[in-house]
Amino acid sequence: MQKVETMPQTNWGLVAVSIAVAYWLSQFQPFHDFLFGLGEWGIIGLFIIGFFFAFTFTISTAVVALLLFGQVMPAWEIGLVAAFGATLGDIFIYSFIRQHIVAHATKFLARFRKAPLSEVAKTRYFKWTLPVLGALIIASPFPDELGMTLLGMAKVKTWQFVILSFVLNAVGITLVALAANWVSL
Repeated sequence: MQKVETMPQTNWGLVAVSIAVAYWLSQFQPFHDFLFGLGEWGIIGLFIIGFFFAFTFTISTAVVALLLFGQVMPAWEIGLVAAFGATLGDIFIYSFIRQHIVAHATKFLARFRKAPLSEVAKTRYFKWTLPVLGALIIASPFPDELGMTLLGMAKVKTWQFVILSFVLNAVGITLVALAANWVSL
C-alpha cells in the first residue's frame, strides 16, 4: 500500500478560540494596560505588535492593540512601524512555507497532472491569480499563512516577497488603525 502524504492543515477551531479570547481580552482592563504599556516602549512596542499581526493565533490580539493605538497615535505612523514587525514575522513564515509546505504541495499536485483542473492551472490567467489572491490575503487582517502559501506556489522571489509584504502590511495595518475612529473599545 502506498503511503499518502498529507498537507498540514490549520486548526480553524483554534483560530475561533483565539478570536474569542481576543474579544474577551479587549474587554479586560489589565490587558488594555499591558497593551498601552507596550506603547511606552515606543517604536519597539509597535514593532512587537506588528510581529504578532503576522501569525494566525495572535492576529486578533494584534488587531485589538492596533485599534487601541489608533485612538492615540497617527495611523500612518502605526502602519509604517508595525509593518516592519509584520514583515519580519512574514519572512519567518514564508521561509518555512517555501522550504516545507510548497514542496509537499508540489508533490501532492503532481499526482493530478492529467486531471482537467491541472490544465486550468497552466493557463496564464491562473498563474497571475495566485499572487493577486495571496497579496489580498496578506493585506487583509486575516492570517497571512494562506496568502504566503499562494505566493510560494507562484514562485515569488524572496526579495519580491519582502517588498510586497511590507507594502501590503503597511496598508492593512494603517487601515486597521484608521478604523479605531469608528470602533470603541
